[in-house]
Amino acid sequence: MPWRVGAMAYWGAFAGWTLWAATVPSFAPEYAQPPYPWHGVLWVWAILAGSTAALVAILISPRPQAFGTRLVLALLVSVVFALEELATASSDQAGCYCVPGGFWAVTTCGLLVWALGRVIAHRLRPRAT
Repeated sequence: MPWRVGAMAYWGAFAGWTLWAATVPSFAPEYAQPPYPWHGVLWVWAILAGSTAALVAILISPRPQAFGTRLVLALLVSVVFALEELATASSDQAGCYCVPGGFWAVTTCGLLVWALGRVIAHRLRPRAT
């Protein structure tokens, strides 16, 4: 249950950023008042939801997996995040395009810190002789 709440809060933080970023008119002239890009916001929310669900599926697997397997899967998801960022940043939508890139960057840093912490904890664990 705490993982679900944490994942929803993680998604919610970036969903809020998306709502704000959509107000930035991108490359439109200052005098132009484009309509609020709900289509882009909903699209970015869907990308964030899929990314968060993939993260939770990796981190909270119902079957025990080796740490190396989870790390490889996490890095694979990070590559998918990078591709999502490239796909969304290539269009001239409102400022929403930067949110998946930020999500990817924060998530990758978090996964690397998690992996490093696991490796350090494994190295510091006393070994039976």
